[in-house]
Amino acid sequence: MTSPNAVDFICNVCGRAGSLPAESFDREAGLCPHCQSTVRARSVIYLLTKYLLGEPRTLPSVPPAAFRGVGLSCAHSYAPYLEKIFHYTNTYFDHEPRLDISHPANFHELDFLISSDVFEHTFPPAIAAFQGASSILKPGGLLILSVPYTLNDRTVEHYPECIDYEKVPQENGLVGVRLTFRDGSKRLDTKPVWHGGQGNTLEMRVYCRSHLFECLKNSSFEILEEFAYGVPHYGIITNLKETWSLPLAARKL
Repeated sequence: MTSPNAVDFICNVCGRAGSLPAESFDREAGLCPHCQSTVRARSVIYLLTKYLLGEPRTLPSVPPAAFRGVGLSCAHSYAPYLEKIFHYTNTYFDHEPRLDISHPANFHELDFLISSDVFEHTFPPAIAAFQGASSILKPGGLLILSVPYTLNDRTVEHYPECIDYEKVPQENGLVGVRLTFRDGSKRLDTKPVWHGGQGNTLEMRVYCRSHLFECLKNSSFEILEEFAYGVPHYGIITNLKETWSLPLAARKL
């Protein structure tokens, strides 16, 4: 029996019907019972289909198309669907197929690029990732971007001039990081911020919204939409009514 506060939806990733309590939805939650996609993943697919295909679609309803695209460590919930529909490659920073978005070399003239919570982990300067994204997209190419950001006045850059780092296990069970800087100096940070668990992915910065938009515009992107609303039909709901860290769609001018 359906709960009185349940939200019935069609997952736009797998195309199957689901039902979840209203309070279970959040940016990284609200998992589809079938493909395990999060609200963030469904938001990404909503923006991708809206601006690439002209209207929001469920991925299983999209026929094979000739669009060329790349993802940066995209979620396994939707990457396999994109591989079946488009000429799409899911890439990684540390293993094949590789793509360092700050220094891309092996992709070009793409129709779309998906980067979901990656740009906060790239080496400084922050704008290098945006310039790299612009360089591999064709004119009019689509960038679907999500990145945690605040409404503060400034981006917090944890390690300016950092060019490399290595993980350092500590006696307290936490993982520190030994950083190498452009001038050759080194520094140990015993309390870095890791995303995805201890020693997984190092947080390099916390963007503020104004700086994020500035980086996009200075890298030849026109911002099409900041996804600031819900689409309950597709299971895209956030209980916190967030006005920050919202997925974005931008087009290369």
